[in-house]
Amino acid sequence: MCRENKKLSARLLHAKLRHRALMEDIGYTPARGLMKPQVLDLSTAK
Repeated sequence: MCRENKKLSARLLHAKLRHRALMEDIGYTPARGLMKPQVLDLSTAK
């Protein structure tokens, strides 16, 4: 498990993402068609 976490951390570091995104910052406006329960379910990787 630790090895996978290190690989993920390295990939995220090298991805040069512009923003640190948080689940709490997602906009659930009707125009986007996102359903909060579905997104939260996906975030838990069940």
